[in-house]
Amino acid sequence: MNIEFTFRNLDATEQVKEYALKRLSKIDRYVSRPIACQVTFVSDNSDQRVEIGLSVPGKKLFVKESSGDIMKSVDGAVDKMVSRIVKFKENRYSHI
Repeated sequence: MNIEFTFRNLDATEQVKEYALKRLSKIDRYVSRPIACQVTFVSDNSDQRVEIGLSVPGKKLFVKESSGDIMKSVDGAVDKMVSRIVKFKENRYSHI
């Protein structure tokens, strides 16, 4: 999977990137051919937000999660993305 990281108003640290990569590996179990993934980290005052855009064959999925901690935001965004993928796959294959 091709993953692109963007940091806005936040310093790019290897620890955050590695943690996000570790958590995003969970998505590989649900999608056999992910095309691209863009992860954006945004810091607004005391709010830390993570946005994940995932391109899969036939659809583009997007989720946002914000909290006071960037790691919690990553966890929440990945969990939301997994549920979106599962829902997308159920809708796609329920008609066959």
